[in-house]
Amino acid sequence: MKILHLSDTHLDRAGGPDADGADGTAALRRLLADLVHLIDLDAVIVTGDVADDGSSEGYSRARELLGGYAKERGAPVFYATGNHDERAAFTEVLGCGHPPRRGLQRARRRAGRGEHDRRLARGHPRLTRAGQGLRPDQPFPA
Repeated sequence: MKILHLSDTHLDRAGGPDADGADGTAALRRLLADLVHLIDLDAVIVTGDVADDGSSEGYSRARELLGGYAKERGAPVFYATGNHDERAAFTEVLGCGHPPRRGLQRARRRAGRGEHDRRLARGHPRLTRAGQGLRPDQPFPA
């Protein structure tokens, strides 16, 4: 199974340099451009501090950039919150952080693992399935 794991993207409302000169959007764009050679990914996982300021715009930018990258590779994207993330805005834009069930099934088929993947996700307290009407704090359904 090939997984791309990213963490602490710290995207924000402005989409440009902050007061300290840090530009999460530009850094993520450069990183994804550097990783253009990665193909046949089974999943893209983004953990913690997706948006630095907890803004809907930051989450929308993450969905646009990371979702586009993953879609080109046929991979689902999973998101988990961190201490900078604002739960209501995160849920509004990214749902509970998981792709719809069909994305999970596609990843399992490509990985050839089935139940193993579900057990791994069920063991993580913040990972739940998007599009299934679950809150981020609910357990992964069996």
